[in-house]
Amino acid sequence: MKINLDNLAGMRDLDISLVGTGRIAWELEKDPLRYKPATHIGGVNYLIRKGARLHWKMLYDPQLAKAQAAAEFIRSGTKQIVEIAQSPEDVLRNRPDILVVASTTDSHYNWLTKAIQAQVPVIVAEKPVATIHEELETLARLDKNSASSIIVNYERRFHPKYSELRKQIWKGEFGQVLYYRGLFSSTGKNLFPDNHSEGILLRDSTHLLDLAMFLFGPVTGSETQYAEKNVLSRFIHESGISGNITTISHSTFFHFELEIITEKARIRTGNGFYSIEKTGPSNLYKNFFSLSAPRYVTDKALKPKKNPFIRMYLRAINGTASPELFSQAIQNAVLLLKK
Repeated sequence: MKINLDNLAGMRDLDISLVGTGRIAWELEKDPLRYKPATHIGGVNYLIRKGARLHWKMLYDPQLAKAQAAAEFIRSGTKQIVEIAQSPEDVLRNRPDILVVASTTDSHYNWLTKAIQAQVPVIVAEKPVATIHEELETLARLDKNSASSIIVNYERRFHPKYSELRKQIWKGEFGQVLYYRGLFSSTGKNLFPDNHSEGILLRDSTHLLDLAMFLFGPVTGSETQYAEKNVLSRFIHESGISGNITTISHSTFFHFELEIITEKARIRTGNGFYSIEKTGPSNLYKNFFSLSAPRYVTDKALKPKKNPFIRMYLRAINGTASPELFSQAIQNAVLLLKK
């Protein structure tokens, strides 16, 4: 995706509303260690400052103080005054061109169903899209006849590191992919949804599965083994590539990693790093090949044109979102809920 941030003024005027004004909506902008922009409002504000004809229309949050804080963040960043909706109905009654669903997980399903039925042109939603099988089935039915373009914020799909890796894999630069292994380790306790949380699988491992689907295609078969503190899931993709993802709870550290085994290399990539070991003649055995010492690269600071939030919102306002994003997000949740 070519990014041109110097020619935004020619785009058409679009009204944008947002529901849920917490961490991923804008509060992560206060984290000194995160790349910026790091949130929905942060990304939109940046594009507005660059000349995009985006107009904040409404914010809604059941906690009025949080909505007011977000409104002030918008005003200070863009000089735009945004209205704070008194009820969820106000947001959809004044149908925006783009609706951002950044609310709590338990409300995603209701917002998505109502926005699809209201035929909001573009919906940008947080994951997971739902946490109950019956709700996921309903979303799948609605998606078949939906007039809405729905983008789910699996930000690695919009990160240039993973986009480049996908191109290299499909060009065959590493030879055939033989297998992949994903690992997510978390300090969290509950793997599956309960009354307090969506669970580690739907909050975090969902990103790892989506990355595998982005690289290798939709899943056509799966098998899950569940233990008290971990889950091992095996997947076969439409491309014929297979792999597994292990999720570990009760850990002392947070770690996100995908390891890809190919004919010519072993690639490891995850939050903040990328490493590759290429095959070559072995120093230990005659007529054998082995892996070279790893070439380890840490992620560099992202320039605006490479920022995932900016790239995602450019797709939203240009209407270039891939239609399979939403259907794969639904499949993602179905697979991770499987015991």
